[in-house]
Amino acid sequence: MTEGNDRQAEARSSVGGNDSDRELVSRIARGDRDAFATLYDRYRVSSYAVARKVCADASLAERAVEKAFLSIWRDPEAYDPGSVGTRSWLLAVVYRCAV
Repeated sequence: MTEGNDRQAEARSSVGGNDSDRELVSRIARGDRDAFATLYDRYRVSSYAVARKVCADASLAERAVEKAFLSIWRDPEAYDPGSVGTRSWLLAVVYRCAV
């Protein structure tokens, strides 16, 4: 199994059952709050880690993560699955909110 396949399998099985990240974003675009909660649960720790590397203050990092996920909720169509993986896109959103 390749590293990319390992990450995909981990993303599906670690939190939220069998839904792929792409499926979750698609469901979020239709207003599915459960899909949003699952995506948040899947990436909250890594999102905070990215934000914390950028922000000197823990509360600023927390606010950056909140802002990023709010942005994803409001505009899930910003994700283009043909250009980048969901995890990379999501963490880039977090990074941009943290700088």
